[in-house]
Amino acid sequence: MIMKKNNIYLAAAAALLALTACNKEFAPEAAGDITIDASIGAMTKVSYDGASTSFTAGDEISVYSWMGDATAVPDTRVVDGVRNTLGTDGKWTPATQMRWKTVTDAHYFLGVYPAKDITDFTADAYTLDPAAYTASDLLIATNLTGVKAPEGAVSLNFDHAMAKLDVNLKFRSQWDATPTVSSVTVTAKKTATVNYLTKAVTATGDASAVDIPAAATAATGYALSYSGLQVPQTGVTTVTVTIDSKEYVYESTTDIPLESGKYTTLGLIVGKDKLELGSISVTDWEAGTTLPDGDAMLTFKHNGHEYVDMGEVNINGVTKHLFWATCNVGADYPWDYGDYYAWGETATKSEYSWDTYSMGDGTAFSKYTGSDYTTLQSEDDVASKLWGGSWRIPTDEEWQALREQFTWLWTTQNEVNGRLVTAANGNSIFLPAAGGRDGTSLFSAGSVGYYCSSSLYEVYPHYSWSAEFSSGSVYRYYLSRYCGRSVRPVFCERYPLAAADVATIDIGRVLAADGKVYADAAQASAAGTEARAVIAYVGSVPNYFDKFLAIAMEDTGDSVPWAGAPTAVGTFAGSHAITIGGTPYNINAIGDTFYDEVTPNVNTSSATRTAGVVKGWRIPSVTDWRYIFDGLGRQK
Repeated sequence: MIMKKNNIYLAAAAALLALTACNKEFAPEAAGDITIDASIGAMTKVSYDGASTSFTAGDEISVYSWMGDATAVPDTRVVDGVRNTLGTDGKWTPATQMRWKTVTDAHYFLGVYPAKDITDFTADAYTLDPAAYTASDLLIATNLTGVKAPEGAVSLNFDHAMAKLDVNLKFRSQWDATPTVSSVTVTAKKTATVNYLTKAVTATGDASAVDIPAAATAATGYALSYSGLQVPQTGVTTVTVTIDSKEYVYESTTDIPLESGKYTTLGLIVGKDKLELGSISVTDWEAGTTLPDGDAMLTFKHNGHEYVDMGEVNINGVTKHLFWATCNVGADYPWDYGDYYAWGETATKSEYSWDTYSMGDGTAFSKYTGSDYTTLQSEDDVASKLWGGSWRIPTDEEWQALREQFTWLWTTQNEVNGRLVTAANGNSIFLPAAGGRDGTSLFSAGSVGYYCSSSLYEVYPHYSWSAEFSSGSVYRYYLSRYCGRSVRPVFCERYPLAAADVATIDIGRVLAADGKVYADAAQASAAGTEARAVIAYVGSVPNYFDKFLAIAMEDTGDSVPWAGAPTAVGTFAGSHAITIGGTPYNINAIGDTFYDEVTPNVNTSSATRTAGVVKGWRIPSVTDWRYIFDGLGRQK
C-alpha cells in the first residue's frame, strides 16, 4: 500500500457572478466560482494495487468553507461538503457549484479524502476497516489563516490522519520451505474520534486483534510482507504471526509507534520455536523514531492464558513436559508483580497473618495437617481455581527441576528486576522479583522473588515450600503458610504418551483406541480417538504382565455365564480394539484369554507380551483384581 500527500489549490475564477438577486452583501462582480487545482506531493494515498502515485480519475474529495471563527465550523457554511471528482482530463469537477460569499471577508477551508459528509467537525467517529483500506485512508487539509477571493489560489496541504504498520517476515533454515502464514495481527484499537480542525485522532474502545493484510510482493530480503493502516495510538506492543495454529508472538518492551502521518516497519525472523526481532524503524511520511531490537518467544494459550513450552525434565525418574505461564496470577505482563496469595487460599486480602489465615492459627489446622494431604487439592489451588483447565501451582519437585535443569539469569525487563529462566530448547520465562507480603506490608520487592509451590513442609505443617531467588542465588526455602507470595502457574502434561512408557503416575489415566495413554476420556476424544480402558496398575510381575493392567471402561454384557465368558470377551475385543506398536490389542490369539479363578496364569505365555505391554483383552484373574483394587484404591 502506498500513501500520498497532496497539495490542493482552490482558485478564484476570473468571472464574478452574483449568488442571488436578493443578496446585498456583495456586488454582482465580486462573486465567482471556486475551482480546484490539485498538485501531488511525494507521498500517495492508499490503493488496493499499491501502484498509484497520485490521485486517479474518479477520486472524490469533500470541500467545506465558512466565514467568521476559524476554529469553529458554523452550522451554516459557504461550501458545505461539496464533492469534487477528478476527471480523466486531470480537472476536479464539483457536484454543485461552489461560490465565494464575499470579496472582503476571509474564508476558511477544509478538505477531506475520501469524500464524506461531516456533522461533528471536532469528534467525528471513525472505524478502521482492514478489508477496505482505500476507504479507511483519511487525508485532511485545512487552511485556517483565512483567504479572500481576490487573493487568488487557496493552498490546502493534505496530511495523513492514520498511521501505517508494515511487518516483514523471514524464516530461518530450520524451515524446509516458507510456511503458510494464516494471519498477522497487531493488538490495537481500531476505532477513534477525529478533530478535523486540529487533525487530531483519538483512539477509542478496547484493543483487539487487528488483521494486517498480506502485501502483493515481499520487501527486499524478506519472504513475506504484510502492510496496513492503523489508528494512531499508544500502548501497542504485540504483533502475532500464526502458522499452523501456533501463535508466534512479538512482545515489545516499549510502545510500537503508531503516529499520524508515519509508518513503522517491523522485520521479524521466524524460527521453529521462537520469533526474533530483526529490525524496526519509523520513516516518512514524516521523520520518526527507531525502536531498539528485541525478541519474542513462541507462545500458546491454554484456557485463555499464554504459556511457554519449556521442554522435558526428569522428576524422580519420570519424564515430564513443562508448560509454564508467561505471567503471574493477577499480572498482565511478564514483568508485572501480580497478586499475592497465602498458601491454600484463593483470594487476595489486605492483611496476611495467622489471624487472617483461613485454615488455622499456626498451631492447629483444619486441612493439610501433614497426615491428610501434603499437596494442595484443586479447590485450594488458586491457579486451578482462577485459571481453570489444567493450570495449577507447581509442586516443590517441579520448582526443583526448574532450578537444577534450567539456566537462571538475573536481569531486568521493562525496568523490573527478576530472573530469566531459559530452557534447553531456547525458550524462556521471566520471573519478577516481586517480594512477598507479611501483615499489611510488601517486603523485598525488587530484590527477592518468593514463589508458591503446592507442596506442604510435612515435618512442620505450618510451613510450605517456596522457590526463592535474589541477584546472588536461587534456592528452595520454606515460608509460613499465611505469608503472601507470587504464583506462577504451570501444567505438566505427559499425555498422550506411548503405552509402553507408562509409569505409576499414570494410574487412573485412560488407554485409547490409538494405543496411547491420555489424561482423561475428554482429552482422548479431543485428539480424535476414544478412551477404551483405565490404567489400573503399573509394575512388573514375572510371567504375568510386564508393564500395566488396563481395565475396560464398560462391561462385556450383563449376566454372562461362565461358560460363555471367553466368547463374550472375544466379542467385546472385536469392537474395542486398541493398537499398540502396530499390533492390535484385542483378544489373545494363543489360548490365554480365559483365566482360572483359583489357578491364575495357567495359560500365560510370554508370546502375548510385546515391548513390555501385555496385549489382549481377557477375563481378570483373582491376582488381577487384587492389583486393580490396590492400584486404583491408592489414588486420591
